[in-house]
Amino acid sequence: MRRALLLAHGWSYDSRFWDVLLAELPDHDPYRIEAGYGGAAPDWPLVPDGALAIGHSAGLATLLDRLPDRCAGLVAINGFTRFVADAGFPGVPDRLPRRMLTRLQTDPSGTVRQFRAGCGDDAVPDRPHLDQLDPDRLRSGLQALESGDVRDRFAALTLPVLALAACDDPIVRPAHASACFPAAALRWSETGGHLLPLTRPDWCARQIEAFAC
Repeated sequence: MRRALLLAHGWSYDSRFWDVLLAELPDHDPYRIEAGYGGAAPDWPLVPDGALAIGHSAGLATLLDRLPDRCAGLVAINGFTRFVADAGFPGVPDRLPRRMLTRLQTDPSGTVRQFRAGCGDDAVPDRPHLDQLDPDRLRSGLQALESGDVRDRFAALTLPVLALAACDDPIVRPAHASACFPAAALRWSETGGHLLPLTRPDWCARQIEAFAC
């Protein structure tokens, strides 16, 4: 069935992030959200009713901020409902975004390169370009990672949800992903790290195609 796909990329990337996955989904119509981290103009496209919303990493929170009313379903890939750990929640230590925010003031490109390398980006052919980074947007995005919490918003959803996660994700580790999403919604890849749309696009595409919503 041909579907519209509303796609939200994660921190530091741009809408080209989806090129590899979309090559595996040629029979769908992509509508790409652009956050503007790399200098492109921010954009939130209008989508037809019944679109499937797909967010990578922090892109899930982007979607939940203004999810269209008549989406058919939601797919989180390497996603999370809260990034930073708190009491009883196994997220990322808060020192990580704080260090990144400090370094971003003097070395935006180095901060982004280091973060992407930590995600496993160095192992991906044709990795997304840095282009002309926008430090202000990068800073805002990091601050949202540091303080953001969409657990209540996610819990209130009534539409079908699919969460794709990797057992070897160095950013959103298995315990973190399991704390964010119900077990029935989770599908696990043994490998792929934090960049499943780039490292396992075939597997992601099969899961999306099979998602009944």
